[in-house]
Amino acid sequence: VLNQFIGLTEGKAIYFEIEDQKVYAEFETGREESNKISSVHYIQFNFNAAAKAAFLENPESVKLIINYKNYTYSETINEGMHKSWSEDLLSS
Repeated sequence: VLNQFIGLTEGKAIYFEIEDQKVYAEFETGREESNKISSVHYIQFNFNAAAKAAFLENPESVKLIINYKNYTYSETINEGMHKSWSEDLLSS
């Protein structure tokens, strides 16, 4: 089952969408090979100043999106998630 996700760490399959901006996930290297993939991945999102401001100022427009092969998911983040991630952004 896991091998279906080989290639997930390449490209732009997971991202935040804030209004007209996208902030793509950056995967830790070394967790995928051409014939196998780890069940655990570490990702980070590097926000530029404009994306950070949009995230902090427009919580109702922040979506987390996954778009990989035959799987697509989009969720507007809830207030608790926004508060927690905003604290992370402000401390970085």
